[in-house]
Amino acid sequence: MKPLIHEYDNEQRLISDIKGLKKLGVYRKDIYILSSDNSRTKHLAKQADVNTIGLEELGFSGTLGCLLNEKDDELVKKMKEVGFSNEEAKKYKEKLYQGKILLIINNHQEVRNLHP
Repeated sequence: MKPLIHEYDNEQRLISDIKGLKKLGVYRKDIYILSSDNSRTKHLAKQADVNTIGLEELGFSGTLGCLLNEKDDELVKKMKEVGFSNEEAKKYKEKLYQGKILLIINNHQEVRNLHP
């Protein structure tokens, strides 16, 4: 199943929606946050107690490739590793560069009404 993705401008709304997802029974392991700034991504993920796309999702060679490639390639690779096509990943990369935060949800059968 393709991941569900939502874009956010507001960090507090993001955190609130994540709390709602957890109440619906969505597991922490299925919720990811991604932004164009690694520090921001890590900070928000820690605050919300969810995941970032890292070593487990990319594997060793993917992580090494991200370290050696430009930021653009890293963001696209991360999104492709969680299930998005190359075209989708490039589209969302542009959203990230516009300052959006992406909430990515795997195994999202329980999720019906999430505020965009």
